[in-house]
Amino acid sequence: MRGAINKHPAVEYVYDAIDVLQQAEIELFPFLVEPTASMIWGGNYFQKFVHERKIKNSIHYLTRETKILRLEKGKLSPSDGQIESKKRTVLWTLFDKQLAQLLLDFSDRQTIISIYSLALSLYYEKRFEKSSLLMNRYIQLNPSDPKGYNLVGRLLSKLNQYEEAETNYRKAIAADPNDAYNYRMLGGLLEKLKRFSEADDAYRKAIATDPNDANGYISLGHLLQELERFSEAEDAYRKAITTDPSDAYGYISLGDLLRKLERFSEAEDEYRKAVSADPNNIYGNYLTILLGTLLEELERFSEAEDAYRKAIEVNPSDPTAYSCLGNLLSSENLKRHDEAEAAYRKAIELDLSNADAYSNLGRLSKNLKRYDEAEAAYRKAIELNPSDADTYNNLGNLLSGENLKRYNEAEAAYHKAIGLNPSNAGVYYNLGNTLKELKRYDEAEASYRKAIELNPSYATAYSNLGRLLKELKRYDEAEASYRKAIELDPSDTSDYYNLTILLRVTDRFKEALPLLEKLIEIDPENFSSYLGIASIKKTLGESIESLFIEKARQYIPEDDFYNRACLESVCDNFDLAFEYLKRAVQKEKFNPAWAWEDPDFEWIRNDPRFIEIVGPKPEK
Repeated sequence: MRGAINKHPAVEYVYDAIDVLQQAEIELFPFLVEPTASMIWGGNYFQKFVHERKIKNSIHYLTRETKILRLEKGKLSPSDGQIESKKRTVLWTLFDKQLAQLLLDFSDRQTIISIYSLALSLYYEKRFEKSSLLMNRYIQLNPSDPKGYNLVGRLLSKLNQYEEAETNYRKAIAADPNDAYNYRMLGGLLEKLKRFSEADDAYRKAIATDPNDANGYISLGHLLQELERFSEAEDAYRKAITTDPSDAYGYISLGDLLRKLERFSEAEDEYRKAVSADPNNIYGNYLTILLGTLLEELERFSEAEDAYRKAIEVNPSDPTAYSCLGNLLSSENLKRHDEAEAAYRKAIELDLSNADAYSNLGRLSKNLKRYDEAEAAYRKAIELNPSDADTYNNLGNLLSGENLKRYNEAEAAYHKAIGLNPSNAGVYYNLGNTLKELKRYDEAEASYRKAIELNPSYATAYSNLGRLLKELKRYDEAEASYRKAIELDPSDTSDYYNLTILLRVTDRFKEALPLLEKLIEIDPENFSSYLGIASIKKTLGESIESLFIEKARQYIPEDDFYNRACLESVCDNFDLAFEYLKRAVQKEKFNPAWAWEDPDFEWIRNDPRFIEIVGPKPEK
C-alpha cells in the first residue's frame, strides 16, 4: 500500500473512502468512492477539481495497472485486511450529511441497497431526520418492501410522529403478513400510546405468526407486567424461555418480574441462568451488574461489591460498572465515601460524557457537605444531558437546602424538572417546600396538592400540606391532612406529633393524649410524647406521673436547648427554663413565632424575661 501511495498520493484518500463507505455499509461503486474520497481530502473549489482527477487516476492505477484493488460486478472489492492495514481510521459519522446527500443525488435502483443501509446506520446513530430523508426516497424506489415501511415506522416513532408511524407499520404488515417482527413493532407503538388492548392483539398475532419466536412472548410479557397482570406475564416469560432456552433476555425479563414481586431468591436464579445462557458475553457486563444490583437490594453488600469488581475485571473500560460500585460504596450501609468518589471519577475518566456519573458525584459531594463541588457536578451532568429531570430535581434540592437557601434558583431548577417530567410527584413536593420558604403560600399549597394528585399515597406531601395549612390557621384542613398522612404511613411519628400540637393549640387537649400514647408505642425513645403528655396534664390541672418527666429528661438531647426549656417550663423550673431558652435563641433554627405559640411555654410567657429573650410577639 505504501508504494502505491508514494506513486499516487490520492490512493490514501481512496482507501479512506472505502473504509468510510464500508463502515456505513454503502456499496463500493466507483461513482460513490470517488466523491467520498474527494470530500475526505477537502480543499477549495479549484483544489477539489484537481483532486477529483487524481482520485480517478489512482483508482485506475489500483484496478487496471496493478490490480491491487479488484473490480467485481461494477464494485470495488478490497482484499481481506487491505483496508484494516491503514495507519489511520476516518469515522463515517463525520461525513453523514454528505453521504446522505450523495446517495440522494445518485439514487436509483442501483443504489437502493446502499440507501437502506445508510438509513439504517443513521438510525442506529440516532440521526433520525437524516435517516428519514433517505427512507422516503427508498420507499419511492421500492414501494412494496415491508422492511422499508418497518424502518420508516421506527423512525417516525422516534420523531414522535406516532400516527404516521402506525400507518407505516400497518403497511409493512400488509406487504408481508407473515413477518412476526412487524406485528411486534406495531404492538410496541400501541403500548407506548397506551392502547393496551390493541397492543395485546398485535403481540398475540406476532406469536400466532411465528410461535417459535421467543421475542413475541417477551413483548407480551412486558405488556402484561405493565398492566399488573403478573401471573399472565410470568407465564409469557416462561413460554419464551421454553421456546428458546438459549436466549438470555427471557431469563432477564422473568428475573425482573420476580424481583418486582419480591420473590428475590427466584429472581436471583433467573439472573444466574441468564449469565449461563450468554457464554459469548453478548450482553457484556450487563448481566453481572444486574445481578450486583439485586444482591445490593438484598443487602448482600459483599457479594454485590464482588459482582461489580468482577465486571470491572472483565472490562476495565466499563464506566457503568464503576458507577454502580460507587453507588454501593457511597450508600448509607457502607459509607466508604473516598472509594466511592474514586469510582465515580474513574467512570468519568472513561466516559467524559457520562452524565449519570457526574450526577452521582454531585449527590456524594452534597452528602459530604462539599456544596460547591456538588453544584458543579450537577451542572456538568445537566450540560451533558439537559433532558434529565432527576438531575434538575437534585440540583433544586441542593440549592434549597439549609446551607445554601438559594430558593429562587431552586425554584427554577424544579420548574425545569417539571417541564421535562410533569408526572413526577416528588418534584412538585420539593417545589412546594421551596415556595413555602419564599412565603408564596397559595402556590406552595397548589404544588403539594399537585403532588398528591399525581401520587395519592404520598404521605409526606399530606404531612407538609398539613404544616402549611396549620401555619395559615386553616386548622380543620390541616387536621384532615395530618390524619391522612397517618393513615398512609402509620409508622411516621412526626405526623402524630404535628397532629397533637394542632389539637393542643385548638384547646382539644384530651384528644391529643391517645395520639401521644400511640407515639410512645411506636417510638418509646421519642421525648416529645412524654413531654407532650406532661404538658397537657399540667394544663388540665392533673397530676403528672414522674415517669413522663424522667423519660423526657432522659431522651431530650443535651444540646436541644429549646425542648429542655419546654421541659423546665412544665416542671415550674422557670429560671432554668430561661437559661435554656437563652441558649436556644443563639441557634440558627430558632423560631420566635412558634415560641410565642408553643403551649409548653404557657407558664413563662407572661414573664418579662420571655419577651426580653425571644423578642416581641410577631404580628398576625
